[in-house]
Amino acid sequence: MSDELNKNVPEKESENPQTPEVKNPETTAEPVENKEETSQVAEVKEEKTEEATSEEVKNEFLKPVKARHISSVSEEMENYNKKVDAFNVEYKQSRRINIILLIVVAIIFIGSVALSSVIGNAYIFILIGGVVLYFVLTTVFSKKNQKKITAKANEILNDYFSFTDSYAYDDEAFSDVVFDYNVKLDPSYLLSLDIFKDVDSVAGRDLVKGKLLGIDFLAGDGSIKTKEVNEKGKNILALVFYGKAVFLEKSYINDGRLVVYLKGKGNDAPTNVEGLEVVNTPLSERFVVYSEKGNEKILNKKVCTAIEKMEINDNLYDFFLVFNNQRTIFLFSYSDEMMVISVDHHLEEKLVEQYPSDARKMVEIVKALEAK
Repeated sequence: MSDELNKNVPEKESENPQTPEVKNPETTAEPVENKEETSQVAEVKEEKTEEATSEEVKNEFLKPVKARHISSVSEEMENYNKKVDAFNVEYKQSRRINIILLIVVAIIFIGSVALSSVIGNAYIFILIGGVVLYFVLTTVFSKKNQKKITAKANEILNDYFSFTDSYAYDDEAFSDVVFDYNVKLDPSYLLSLDIFKDVDSVAGRDLVKGKLLGIDFLAGDGSIKTKEVNEKGKNILALVFYGKAVFLEKSYINDGRLVVYLKGKGNDAPTNVEGLEVVNTPLSERFVVYSEKGNEKILNKKVCTAIEKMEINDNLYDFFLVFNNQRTIFLFSYSDEMMVISVDHHLEEKLVEQYPSDARKMVEIVKALEAK
């Protein structure tokens, strides 16, 4: 977001999202994508990325922050919301000052033109010089004030991720957790999912690294867009994933793939299912399981009981559990309210609690897999 990561994600996103210059608090920390904007016309381009290793991703951190224990969620939220309120008061005051300065410049300029016929041309240049000097001084003041506001917005963003990331992984099952919201998960991780056809681009932010039950994992916010052709025959980009992804560096199958999909609210079911077949498992009808080479055998009663705890709601739109011969991947597709971070909004408990709750369920699934 060095030039503001807008709601409409660029067709190709290769740079790490950075904190933008604050022009409006609503655009301070735009998300990786907007879930409601499911498609947009774009020229289709291919993106090729080599597979990244855990060691390479580990070295991408700019300013890693160590996760901390959250003793009181309500207190953390209250402190954060107070900072948001204070920031917005200062931001509005700053805007008013800038507007007043511009009005004064306009008044002086108009007055100078009006007086030129009275005071004569000899003095008009002095007035113009004064106007220019005043304009330069106000510009310098505005930029300095803008820099101050941006710095405070960055502080709030740091507070937000320090709280939410720490809270999400504040469980004894997690250890050595560090994060950096300015860095995204390497695109090759999202591209390696292999559950969607014609992936065009991926985007992300907030790289997280740590251990889950002693197993290395990488996580982050992300989005995936695929190429489609609409009814008019035009190429469009469709958003098929928008949320949080967790890549566990351990495989529970020897070969092939296994995909567990919890039927969601959208049309984001797996599309790259060649070689897979829908199989029966102890899971309820809420789930669709795509498997090959008998991999569904790992979904025993204990594992299925843990998976069944996942629930679609107003915030969790889709859930995928993907197994391949490299990793085990959890995909949580969330609502805009979950993913859009704005420094003019208070934190809401239901939104703050969603991912930590889902992360606890993820822990139970991994425990069941480990117990096999």
